[in-house]
Amino acid sequence: MGRSVKGGYILLETLIAMGILGMSMIGIHRSVSEALFVQGRTRDFSRANFLMEQMVNEIAARPQMVVSGEQGTFKDYPRFSYDCAYTKVIVPTPTDRPQGMTQIEFDRISEQFTGYMGKLTVSIYWNRGGQPFSRTAETLFKPEHLWVPRNQ
Repeated sequence: MGRSVKGGYILLETLIAMGILGMSMIGIHRSVSEALFVQGRTRDFSRANFLMEQMVNEIAARPQMVVSGEQGTFKDYPRFSYDCAYTKVIVPTPTDRPQGMTQIEFDRISEQFTGYMGKLTVSIYWNRGGQPFSRTAETLFKPEHLWVPRNQ
């Protein structure tokens, strides 16, 4: 009567199964942590877009702006900072009348033409996971929105 030799296989099978399980758990952990990072980054981009729109709307609501710039942080979101500049953009004076426009219309538009517009540039900055991120938006405003001293 011989004895069967099956004694060590259960331990070996268990060790192999634990190794496979451990490797798959490492992969799952990496996937979950990457998904959480991407979710946080997406939330930050959404918040930055909201803050940027809020700043542009607040500035657009002002009756007039002076060529200037400002920097700061947001009270409710201290990780986010901003940089905003309001500048004068020179617009070239049209020399030729567009086809289909009468001379009277062209003269009327030329009288109202100021030769410049106001340009607002807003940038939002923040960090996530040690990486810097930023979003920038630019928009143009009517010349009446920009106050320019007479000597300029």
